[in-house]
Amino acid sequence: MGEMAKFPYLTSRRGSSNLYYKRLVPLELRCEGRPEQIWRSLRTSDWKEAERTYADQHAKIELLFDQWRRKDSATFNRFTNNSGWETKAAVTPLTPGLLRRLADAHYLNVYEADFQWRGDHCHKPPV
Repeated sequence: MGEMAKFPYLTSRRGSSNLYYKRLVPLELRCEGRPEQIWRSLRTSDWKEAERTYADQHAKIELLFDQWRRKDSATFNRFTNNSGWETKAAVTPLTPGLLRRLADAHYLNVYEADFQWRGDHCHKPPV
């Protein structure tokens, strides 16, 4: 049981004798062109040998996630205003995670407003 805690992404795959590193891509990093899961073969069926190569694969996947985060979090964008001067403006990129949070917040806002309206409508005395 303790071994699984050390290697949470170590798994086997049906139809293969090899062990694999399997990782779900975090929601904020998911977008078109990126996988939802990452599978990497550890090229062995021996648990001890797989545990030795696990750290290398884990580091590579973490590096990939960091690259995606840097790419998604570009905060400055260049544009030219009417006077022709180039300026820098802070821009928040619309990443899939941010869009999901915005959609959830909007849904809750609409839901609460509708709930309030229905409550007010039901308690009004008839005219």
